Amino acid sequence: MWRNLDLDDVGNLVVHSSSGIGRRARSLVALLALTSLAAGAAVVGTVADASAQALPPAPVASGSSGVTAATAAASCWEIKQGYPASVDGNYWLRNTQLPRPEQFYCDMTTDGGGWVMIGRGRDGWTFQDSGQSPQSLIRAVTGPAAFSPAALSSEKIDALIGGGAVRDLADGLRIRRAKNTNGTDWQEMRWRFLDLGTWSWALDGGHRLASFSIDGTAGAGSNSRDSSTRRWGEVGAGNRAGTNFDGWFTFAWSGHGRQAGFSYRGSIDGRRDDTSYLWEFNTENQALAFTQLFVRPTLTTTAPAAIVDAGLPAETVTPMLDDRPVEIAGGVVGLNSLGDSEPQLRVPVADITTLGDRVYVGGKFSQVRDTTTGQLVNHSYLAAFDRETGAWIPSFRPQLDGTVWALEVVDGRLIVRNGSPSVGPPLDRSRSRSTVKAPSSTSAATSPTSPDPPDR
Repeated sequence: MWRNLDLDDVGNLVVHSSSGIGRRARSLVALLALTSLAAGAAVVGTVADASAQALPPAPVASGSSGVTAATAAASCWEIKQGYPASVDGNYWLRNTQLPRPEQFYCDMTTDGGGWVMIGRGRDGWTFQDSGQSPQSLIRAVTGPAAFSPAALSSEKIDALIGGGAVRDLADGLRIRRAKNTNGTDWQEMRWRFLDLGTWSWALDGGHRLASFSIDGTAGAGSNSRDSSTRRWGEVGAGNRAGTNFDGWFTFAWSGHGRQAGFSYRGSIDGRRDDTSYLWEFNTENQALAFTQLFVRPTLTTTAPAAIVDAGLPAETVTPMLDDRPVEIAGGVVGLNSLGDSEPQLRVPVADITTLGDRVYVGGKFSQVRDTTTGQLVNHSYLAAFDRETGAWIPSFRPQLDGTVWALEVVDGRLIVRNGSPSVGPPLDRSRSRSTVKAPSSTSAATSPTSPDPPDR
């Protein structure tokens, strides 16, 4: 049971249960008796209904309750610290990286509470940095209505973290997986990332882990793609001996009909229906579990610095962007959607990143403009341009087999997430990632990821 907190038309606090969306089947009403104080604080009245505890009075130094947009807090954790009796539900959050208040689901119960949900679902995760139906996260948290995956964008998660490094999150990534088909038994898993700075949904690509724990049993190392294999640069002993409920893999395995998610590794079966919390495509075992993902940033609201009567010192500001179009030397055009897994997304460019003196562009484009001749050249999916002049770099022409959905720079290498339609020289279809070594020189090389496990 989870609850959504809100105010009614006359300023009363209302707590809605999850079983009555659009209704007030179970609601608790409290009069918000706001009394102005000399210090500018407010006193909040209590909830009379004994079936749930009230929000206690807010300390002057605390953040906000998160009940309304006007009382948005910096994190779920801040709400729990200022209002220890806060219950699971949707709350308004806002911080320096998230300037506009938005609603997010907060788990206020587990391990002291203060967790914000960043994704949930069963089979069909896409692991794209653009997110996956993020608006659904606050509509359904668990149960069959939540089986279709939903995830916040990487940009939104970075904002919730407050711009800090993912690797510095004290609690890492919390992974809550169902352990049976009816969703009455759950596993608590934690991943602490070794070197992840900004958030990346490329969990199926194999982020290195500093440590992990499964229901309180800790281990060192491993990776987010497959607990049974060792990835380049791993530290620690890993979890390669883990089987059944103690193992995991996240990539789109052929045995699961190429459905990605948070699979168990071993003889864990499920059902291919709309109600089972454990899913399998046929009888392959290694079930895909309905999974909820949380992080727990410990951000607090800081009071703005006082401005003296004389004002602030003058400073030089960067000119604003010009809204008038300006022709540049190079660019990409067209759409190459042959065999595209998502043809409804007609976007020539899906992601852009920089590395050294180059700008890398990935997407569905089919041609690149040669800045020397002015002619269009047939080249798809991934191109490089000079960061200063905008000129196309024709010596960088990797042959990929489908749309480039996301780009990321890790340890001086360009990590490319691309599809697998048969376009150009064929690649191993069991590999959904390429690592492009992209130094300042004009050479480039690719090193594929390890293949999927054999079908069982």
